Amino acid sequence: MKPQTKHVKFNTVEIREYEIILSNNPACEYGPSIEIGWEYTDINTADDAIRVSQYENERLGKRRQEKHGRPSKLYLSQVRREAILKEAGYTNKEIHAAIRDKRKARLQRSVSTFQSL
Repeated sequence: MKPQTKHVKFNTVEIREYEIILSNNPACEYGPSIEIGWEYTDINTADDAIRVSQYENERLGKRRQEKHGRPSKLYLSQVRREAILKEAGYTNKEIHAAIRDKRKARLQRSVSTFQSL
């Protein structure tokens, strides 16, 4: 007996825009870390949702390409993260303070990892 193949299809996309939060996440190697908050704004509703194919066609140009033309993981450079944070209303002073806090957290993480060996 031939195994059944299962398919999943998506029809439309509803878009939400989340708040941007300056973070000190030590996993971000260079520059400031950013996170999304809990607060959001609905950009469109179920009544004016767009088709997934239309969304992907419009978004594709905003993603870096990997081998064979496939979209890569979403990546934001240090410069782009700083620009996003400034656009969200953060000051240079706040951004640099978060970077210092992040470096301290990275150092603490590496020290605790070394001590556990």
